[in-house]
Amino acid sequence: MDFVALSLQPRPKTDRASGLRRQKMIPGIVYGHGFENVAVKVDYQTFRRVFEQATYSTIITLKVEEREIPVLVQEVQYHPVTDEMIHIDFHAIRMDEKVKTHIALQFFGESEAVRQGAVLTTSKTELEITCLPKDLVHNIPVDISVLKALG
Repeated sequence: MDFVALSLQPRPKTDRASGLRRQKMIPGIVYGHGFENVAVKVDYQTFRRVFEQATYSTIITLKVEEREIPVLVQEVQYHPVTDEMIHIDFHAIRMDEKVKTHIALQFFGESEAVRQGAVLTTSKTELEITCLPKDLVHNIPVDISVLKALG
């Protein structure tokens, strides 16, 4: 189980999302079971670097003022034209409650069938799992070298 740290700032109700985006900030919300919702803002490039490393299956420790909150990224909304991140939903988790998330599949190895000219087509790139946060993994390795024959 990996933890990644990310510092955020609380977002006052007077801060408009469009104004934050012009300042290269992303508005977001932190919510969860038994947790009071907190509106936040984060620097675009800082979050982009953290999200590339963490994705949806790594626990991020948010530092908001004096508090540290373990979260999973629930959803990232993108602009339909520019594909820039425009909003983030963080799901605050409790370490003693099961969470449901998606874990990426990482394919490795070289298949005999592919060497013979077959094309490897993967219909799934991630799995939805339910587990305790301490049991989360960043990805699930899948060995394709056992695929021997075409078809």
